[in-house]
Amino acid sequence: MVFYSHYGENLKGKDVHELSKAYRASQPSSTFPVAGVVGAKGEVILGDDGGGSSIITCGNSFILVSFYPWQELGDNLDVNLRNLALSMVPWVCQGEPVPGLGADLTPAFPNGTPTASTSPEAPGGEPSPTAPESESGL
Repeated sequence: MVFYSHYGENLKGKDVHELSKAYRASQPSSTFPVAGVVGAKGEVILGDDGGGSSIITCGNSFILVSFYPWQELGDNLDVNLRNLALSMVPWVCQGEPVPGLGADLTPAFPNGTPTASTSPEAPGGEPSPTAPESESGL
């Protein structure tokens, strides 16, 4: 199994799936509520091959998590994707400090600055800087 997560600024007119290395799923999406965040929306998309992704949009921010199907997950992928994305809501959507970091993500979102990404390419899942989506060519 490969896990990928990304958060950043939601760019007007851009699909979050197109801004990242999100797993491209084959099944129709389903939506879910994001409690405590006015106007936030959650979406899960699953693939026939056992992978999937979850996206939460809140204000001008997004959270995306994906599991790639390199190994069978012995549990409910839909629920796991939702819960993992929802666990990031306090610091991505509500301005709370990131546990263990002691700071919020506000500095990551101003226009023209890098966002953080945690991906398979990042050693040990450490956050790695990425170009702002508007400049990344994706």
